[in-house]
Amino acid sequence: MEILNYSKVSKDYNINYPNHLKIDVDGCDYEVLLGGELTLSNNALQTILIERNDKADSIIDLLTKYGFKQVEISTFKDAGTRENMGFVRL
Repeated sequence: MEILNYSKVSKDYNINYPNHLKIDVDGCDYEVLLGGELTLSNNALQTILIERNDKADSIIDLLTKYGFKQVEISTFKDAGTRENMGFVRL
């Protein structure tokens, strides 16, 4: 199975960059972000919503380097629901 990151697909197929990302990949969020250099650096992307996990500090550090700031978000929580982290481009 071939795996492509969004940055490559967007460039190769001339697809517009998103203005919002919602990432929910059960603990692999940091690795997904590492593969999105072109997307994260594109100013079209303004907001990111990502599930908090044990790599939260690394995620915050990485997104800060791309000009994002973590913001407080209101999240509905019930049994089994994880907390989300929100980011906006400064």
